[in-house]
Amino acid sequence: MVGISRHHFMQIRGKEDAVQQASRKADRKKKFAKQLKEAIGLRKVIEMITRSHKTIVGHNLLIDLIYIWSQLIAKLPSKLELFRAMVGEKFDRYTLIMAVLILEGL
Repeated sequence: MVGISRHHFMQIRGKEDAVQQASRKADRKKKFAKQLKEAIGLRKVIEMITRSHKTIVGHNLLIDLIYIWSQLIAKLPSKLELFRAMVGEKFDRYTLIMAVLILEGL
């Protein structure tokens, strides 16, 4: 019996032979390599954006920044003030604009 873990369930299959195990392991390695390559590509895009010094306008930009920061840049600090300082070092001070703030001004 072999248990295969999925996101929302676990599938129980009959006993696998060595060839099936090797094939499943190779498939997992390929999937991981693809995900890693995609993450590195996104990381390069983020680096290009930070180096461009262009204005970034986004809706719920803070939430997006928190997610991107935690997944691609560094571990999130325990306090918001520290996060703001870290983001300020990475991006120019006035390059991040939240669309919600623009709409409130109208």
